[in-house]
Amino acid sequence: MSKNNNIPSMQGRQELKNKRIIIMIIMIISLLGIISISYAYFTVNIIKSNEENSTIQEETATLVDIRMDYGNKIEASNILPGYKVIKTIKVTGSGPTNAISSNITISFTPQVNFFKDHIKYTLYEVENSTINIDNLCTASHKVIERGLVYDNMTCKTESLGNPVKSGIFEDGKAIYQTVNVEYNTNKTFYMLVEYINDTEKDQNEEQGKSFTINIDTLEGIKVFSDYVISQSYNDASIEKIMHDATDQTPPLTDYRYTGKEPNNYVYFGCSNNCTQENLYQIIGVIPTQISETGPYENRVKLVKMNEYVGINAETSTGTLNGKGYRWNTTASNTWENGSLKTELNTNYLEILGSYQEYIEKTKWYLGSPSILSQENFTTEDFYKFERSNTKGYSQGALFHIDKIGLMYPSDYGYSIMKQYWLNAIDNNKENYKNNSWLFLASDNWLISPESTLYTADGPQAWVLKLDGSITHTFVMNRILGVRPTFYLKTDILYKSGDGSKTDPFQITLK
Repeated sequence: MSKNNNIPSMQGRQELKNKRIIIMIIMIISLLGIISISYAYFTVNIIKSNEENSTIQEETATLVDIRMDYGNKIEASNILPGYKVIKTIKVTGSGPTNAISSNITISFTPQVNFFKDHIKYTLYEVENSTINIDNLCTASHKVIERGLVYDNMTCKTESLGNPVKSGIFEDGKAIYQTVNVEYNTNKTFYMLVEYINDTEKDQNEEQGKSFTINIDTLEGIKVFSDYVISQSYNDASIEKIMHDATDQTPPLTDYRYTGKEPNNYVYFGCSNNCTQENLYQIIGVIPTQISETGPYENRVKLVKMNEYVGINAETSTGTLNGKGYRWNTTASNTWENGSLKTELNTNYLEILGSYQEYIEKTKWYLGSPSILSQENFTTEDFYKFERSNTKGYSQGALFHIDKIGLMYPSDYGYSIMKQYWLNAIDNNKENYKNNSWLFLASDNWLISPESTLYTADGPQAWVLKLDGSITHTFVMNRILGVRPTFYLKTDILYKSGDGSKTDPFQITLK
């Protein structure tokens, strides 16, 4: 609270020497009123193969049009503790029902350096809102009580539901809200900004000051997953794959890089002076969960271009660097308790430094393909087994949530041109050697355990072999190469680069 030094004493009332405090609230809604942002960047022809009748179907793909109505700032001056203001930002989408959804990111950048930690924000999201903002808050009203002055206005936000974001504004530090916009999107965001009436601290120094919250969109900066998807309409190496439901997943749609030399390189773990050690490649944009029952969200999946060799690596004859790891140091093929899982999520993760913050903890499927029909497995077969309810021989979990994992067998399967996907991988190993960007001429571990075979050497896990095939071997006594694999957070932004090996994509946190 703020002291009111102009209140007459109890012994006698004198004429106030100072003028009354004039509360002047300036709300700049916008000189333009409405800003319409078109995200319909292009219309293209997509050629799709209809497997039932082997005909070619031509379709037109259009990105949804996005319209956002917002003022460019919230501004207030000479406010008292307790003052509140609500600003609305409306986001709508339009277009045909088959229009491709896109994201828009709204930024709120505060200029609140005079207010310490006293400017609070709460952001609400309402679908198809008809709420009248004028009915949410009472009028500003100065109160003088026990020598203290404050604003006792109140806001009723029950009709807005639960907030999607809340916190204390820090001067110059923007907060962001990314909105996925479809052809029928109609969302209104309500930003409640409150000057906290702090009964524990003196707020006199904050009197007569102003704050501004600038509202904008991130023009020229795109969410990385959206950027990759948008490239798929001009880049023939990116295939859209529509999966049927499995035991553990609903129908999902991936966008994956295929072929020998796609432009899918990313610098990771460096901001400058990047080297080959910092080169990773995009497997694709894959819908993933961060909890057992959470929503599926598009995330970019990366794999290290070369093998990881840390301090615990052992000598190996089948790897590029002559070093590798055991899948597990005990006779068990439960990934969640395995030594390699621990190595990747401790020692490897530690060397990434601050870039650990780019990586999401996600759900890794541990369904187990069986070796009994291995020679007949197509890429789709592996995809279904990985997400099946069949456990590995050691009866471990069907999924595990963590930051770092390994490739699935199907990741390798889908890395070649789609005309080979319906053939058994074992029968295509020469094609994979010559045409898959994931082939490394090295024996590499995969994340999937095997379900049926156990010998004196223990249980097994699946392996990508240097001859181009996918097979299996013993988890405890084989030392193979390791390529760490992980999913980026959904709000990672594209910064620069064309994805080639000489100009890799560069990314940044919001």
